[in-house]
Amino acid sequence: HISNDTGSSARAARILLNCHPAPHRSAVLAMARWPVLLAAAALAGSVSAITIRDRQDLVSPSIPTEHISNDTWAFAIQSNDDLVAIKKINTESGTTEVHVLSAASNYQNSIYRTGTALHETDDTFAFAVKRNNDLVAIKKSSTDTRSTEVHVLSASSNYQHFVLQTGTPLHETDDTWAFAMKENDDIMAIHKSETDTHSTEVLMLSAASDYKEFVLHTGTALHETDDEWAFAMKRNGDVVAIKRGGTTELQVLATSSNFQTFALQTRTALHETDDTWAFAMKKNDDLLAIKKGSVDRPTTEVILLSAASQYQESARLGGAGLIQGASVGEFARRSHAHAVDTRRHFLAARETLVG
Repeated sequence: HISNDTGSSARAARILLNCHPAPHRSAVLAMARWPVLLAAAALAGSVSAITIRDRQDLVSPSIPTEHISNDTWAFAIQSNDDLVAIKKINTESGTTEVHVLSAASNYQNSIYRTGTALHETDDTFAFAVKRNNDLVAIKKSSTDTRSTEVHVLSASSNYQHFVLQTGTPLHETDDTWAFAMKENDDIMAIHKSETDTHSTEVLMLSAASDYKEFVLHTGTALHETDDEWAFAMKRNGDVVAIKRGGTTELQVLATSSNFQTFALQTRTALHETDDTWAFAMKKNDDLLAIKKGSVDRPTTEVILLSAASQYQESARLGGAGLIQGASVGEFARRSHAHAVDTRRHFLAARETLVG
């Protein structure tokens, strides 16, 4: 997918001139068609961390922009607080892929990556993770059962086998619905708008029934919501409604009142957010705000809002160990033949500069 060009030597010289003699030998990529030299540098062993300095003409015409679209990825949290990045489309394996970023590294290191038994997916799918780290794929529409379906991929099989595939009593759903998973693996279906109660509604599908029975269906104290709102769940079962916009706000619906009262309503320390942001709740109820990549900013960033401060304090954990669309290794593998040739130009340019 990455084409060679006659400017390889010049670009190689530019990358060499901008190399830092740091322990990790990070390369500052200042050229337009950086994936070609990224692959070459990876093969040459010259680069282990990448920073984009010049974003102008970042995406090569030979690389579709959807490779770094924020709609490509979904996020969830494992039981040990590792962050699961689910790549839905444009994957190397031709399947929905699971990438895991470690909590121990503040989400800087990718420790796991695999294709799965699930085909590539789209916006009709939502995702969650169970206590045992099984991956739950929720198919909202265009289903064989004409209901919202639940497909569970087992962690014990490295996501190569389904342990459950079932229809549910919930009709097919659309963008007016969001989903979250309780600590006991019940699925919370959140109906944001066009509801009978004229409020955001909560429906709960029980894990004990393999998601074939509702154990709750209620209106809430929260008015109807729209695409500006995202949802997560606290460990005690409270529903966290996150309003994106000029300021990022939290409205926490208390499970103890069947979501008829608020446990917390507050602005947060997080600046303006939009639909390029996703959210995930850690087991200690700290909130991870995940800035997904775009054409202008191809890396994922993670910001932590602390529960102890009632989300008034934040910590930037830096750029996560994930490049939207592909890792360094992925670029290298995809462009191996071209990269070998480009590496030859790269080494020639280095020799010229040394001479």
